Amino acid sequence: MVKPLGFIRPESGLEIPLVNFSTGGLLIESSPEFLSFVLQEKCPVIDENTDYSSEPWPEIFEEMRRISST
Repeated sequence: MVKPLGFIRPESGLEIPLVNFSTGGLLIESSPEFLSFVLQEKCPVIDENTDYSSEPWPEIFEEMRRISST
């Protein structure tokens, strides 16, 4: 069982919904804001019509998976 060390408190900054967590890591819900923050200048233009299954997103997500598994 995982228990917080203190009371949960709001923090300023980028809000990212937590989907699930365990001792092995956490799963967050992504957003355009999060992708822009993480990818910075490598981030393609994102708008409400962005198709994340088309180029260049599959390669970007694969690179993010590779980096996060190291």
